[in-house]
Amino acid sequence: MGETIYCPRCGAENSPFALFMTLSRCRQCGYDLEMLQVREALRRGESLRGQSDLYTYEVAPEGAHFTPRGVLTAPPMEIDVPARRVRISGEPGATPGVSVLWKRLTAGRREISFDQVARIEVIYRTEKLSREDHPYMHHWDVALVLQDGERVPLGRISAERQFPGPVLSHHHALRLAHALHVIAGWPVEQRTEDTPL
Repeated sequence: MGETIYCPRCGAENSPFALFMTLSRCRQCGYDLEMLQVREALRRGESLRGQSDLYTYEVAPEGAHFTPRGVLTAPPMEIDVPARRVRISGEPGATPGVSVLWKRLTAGRREISFDQVARIEVIYRTEKLSREDHPYMHHWDVALVLQDGERVPLGRISAERQFPGPVLSHHHALRLAHALHVIAGWPVEQRTEDTPL
């Protein structure tokens, strides 16, 4: 399953399976080992790829590219690390549907400086389904939150109740947030929808 990973804080031995089971926390002291792995991968020049409900994305040391999974779902977005800018082709606040496409066709490009971004937010929500076999849907919404409070969504990562769906989805949302933290320096905040800011 891979090499043993030693915690840089306490030196404890952690197996890759233990990392998966505990959401990438050291089994002894709780240190975030996934952040360490993401940082090392980016330092080596590797790219991290994945997808959310809105985008497929690729994060590399020089920046990140978010490509919408449909023309009506979200605007294309680029995080340019050397220029310290977030570039959006359209309006991030547009309601998904025809309005997204219209904004992309008419609104040109919007640029946001790194200094305007306050944090990366990962919000956990649950949704009750009308089926008895899998009654809950788990969602992790990942977004950039600007200094004025505006949210720029980066996607919703969802899973049904069956194991290991929610565990892997949470892991995937944190991995994306960690990668953006490493390349851009924005802090990461996790909360549930019932937790006030």
